[in-house]
Amino acid sequence: MSRIRKTRAMLDVEDREGKLLEILIPEILSEFGRDSDAAGKLGILPTTLSHWISKLQIHDEAESAREKRLDKQAVA
Repeated sequence: MSRIRKTRAMLDVEDREGKLLEILIPEILSEFGRDSDAAGKLGILPTTLSHWISKLQIHDEAESAREKRLDKQAVA
């Protein structure tokens, strides 16, 4: 996992959800129809979600999760 220093807000979301953001964000991105819905699930703004993805350096994981989401939508 990343060795990035997390903000209090990041740590609060991890505590509330019981998972590291590096795991949680891709899971939620693959589950929800839009990034804004995923951000809402975490209780943050979509711009904050994008910032956290960048800060945590999980671009590849986030993009893979989005692709899974699109695959699910195409099948439905």
